[in-house]
Amino acid sequence: MISCEDATQLVVMNNGEKLKFYDKMRLKAHLMMCKYCSRFEEQNRVIDQHIKNLNTVPAVEMPKEAKSRIAEELEKTN
Repeated sequence: MISCEDATQLVVMNNGEKLKFYDKMRLKAHLMMCKYCSRFEEQNRVIDQHIKNLNTVPAVEMPKEAKSRIAEELEKTN
């Protein structure tokens, strides 16, 4: 059985790259027995999904009035 520290490292590595078969089996065995690491894996998966979704959100353009008002305020402080 691997330690929780090793399991969390494998969870993080699993999101970025393919794990070797042996490491996958060790991780699965640990996750079946450890509710804390299972929870970490779930949270890590959700966070990664949200990060991927951030890249798909269209950028919002600031109105020209707001830009000019900010520029005026900045000139006042300089």
